[in-house]
Amino acid sequence: MRKTLRLTCAIALISAMCLSACNKAELIEDNPVEQPGIEEPQPSGWKVAISATMGGTGTKALAEDPDTRNLIATFETTDNIYVYNATKSKVDSSPLHPDRNGASAILTGTLSESYDEGDVLVLCYNPEYIDDYGGDIRFDYTNQNGTLAAVADFAKADKTVSAAEAAAKELSGTVFFTNLQSIFKFTFTDGSSAVPVHKVTISTAQGHLVQTDLSYHSFGGMYEGKIRVTPAGTTTEPVYVALRNDTSADDTFYFEIEDGSGLIYKGEKAAPAGKIVNGKFYASTVILAQVPKPTVILTDSGSAVEPNDGNYGYLDAGSLTVSGTGEGYYFSWASQSFKSLTLSGASIICYSREPVSSSRSILNPIILEGDNYIITDADHAAVAYKSNFSGTEFSQFIKGNGTLTITASGTVGTKGFKNTYSSPVNVVASPGFTLTVSDGVDNGDGTTTWVYTVAPESGETPIE
Repeated sequence: MRKTLRLTCAIALISAMCLSACNKAELIEDNPVEQPGIEEPQPSGWKVAISATMGGTGTKALAEDPDTRNLIATFETTDNIYVYNATKSKVDSSPLHPDRNGASAILTGTLSESYDEGDVLVLCYNPEYIDDYGGDIRFDYTNQNGTLAAVADFAKADKTVSAAEAAAKELSGTVFFTNLQSIFKFTFTDGSSAVPVHKVTISTAQGHLVQTDLSYHSFGGMYEGKIRVTPAGTTTEPVYVALRNDTSADDTFYFEIEDGSGLIYKGEKAAPAGKIVNGKFYASTVILAQVPKPTVILTDSGSAVEPNDGNYGYLDAGSLTVSGTGEGYYFSWASQSFKSLTLSGASIICYSREPVSSSRSILNPIILEGDNYIITDADHAAVAYKSNFSGTEFSQFIKGNGTLTITASGTVGTKGFKNTYSSPVNVVASPGFTLTVSDGVDNGDGTTTWVYTVAPESGETPIE
């Protein structure tokens, strides 16, 4: 009985304590105490709902109208639109997206950066790259495969943040996108039938084709050069290419085509009258002519070697033997070790750069077999060295039994040879050989021609 009474009292005491604690909790909830230094979380990000329209050929979803032969374009929900704040030199890492597929759309999303009234924004449509630091955005035309579905189609639109938008932390209104390039449809033929296309290289006489555009950024600019298109497989279908040609002068396109079987074709086409208009669609047939391709083998293995720089260049390919004739090919070494170059009935023709160059050492020796030619233009030397040793004279040795006719700049370097750092290049015969160099013949186009003739001193090939 006494134990039961004690247990009953204990239970009553615990119940009273719990009731008191609950009452205190209710009191605290009814009268909350402000905690110093703690703020209520604020909603993050700027909400965006911007109506968008597109000029010219439109956005990335392209199709060719079978009746008008023009391009039909629509927005796609998978498109990315990045906002670049030109006032603060900052890219927002959170992309916007069209809310629907169609000819018009609303760009929606939540931006992660902060904006102020008066900030000038550039909306960048489908850029290729955003850097890790948020200060760089890039449009890149260098990785095209020639199909309409994948052709690069870039655009931009401008917008300024209003006072109402800054107060509400929301972007709205309407923007109009302007295309950054035109779309070309090229049909390649030899005059009677389609030429198989394995790789296309496009350049212009003015040299203002844009490869990479960084023009929205403080340290940016436009990188110009050749445009290369590589289809997924060799094709005889038309090739679609996005081109941006930033020149107001009349221009000419130059085409180099590899057909996948070792044949090379070249052609040219006058650009549309006046400046190419960004946002327009052009269709053009280009007639090509086959040009010879040189044969290149490694001297140590005797096996054929293909260009290894993605175009027509042989970079650090070891000691080479070159024979045959071809245009656009060049040979370059960056290795510090000495390499030899054997020319055996070779014609190396390259107008876009030095046909033969070495960055850190001379080519010892150059070996001549039969008649050989190195041809370039008024801006380049035939053989160029880029030595870091300014003021040091180079001795380029030549041996063999043959000739080398050089047509190159009459002012760059000396008799077709030059060193970038203006150090002299002394071209001499290897021991046991004689070398004569003809007087230069002015060709009237900025180039000069010299003939180098080498032969064994005794009339027989010396024993090495």
